[in-house]
Amino acid sequence: MTVDPERLQQALQFVRPRLRGHAGDMTATVSDEGDVVIEFHGACENCPSMAVTYAGLVQTYVEAVPGVRSVTAPQIHASPQTLASIRRRLGVRAGSVPLGLPTIGHPPAGVCA
Repeated sequence: MTVDPERLQQALQFVRPRLRGHAGDMTATVSDEGDVVIEFHGACENCPSMAVTYAGLVQTYVEAVPGVRSVTAPQIHASPQTLASIRRRLGVRAGSVPLGLPTIGHPPAGVCA
């Protein structure tokens, strides 16, 4: 199964304004196998909350895209256990978008599509 490019674009369009609101940004590179590599730019590169943003928002939304096999970010130096702990504390379950946040394909009112 290949990554659904439209759904990936929707996920990125949801996440990017939140990063850009803090003078940051990101790029996503997708392999043929469905592995997505996230690279943070701007203020995100030195942000002390980068792991929280990655685990709680970026990884959550990108993982929910059909065809995505894995999501990694080389700039994140937290262990998988730490990232899992962050996700648990934020109420994020693997393969699902947290309660109260929009699902991919249905951006909330006011979010640019």
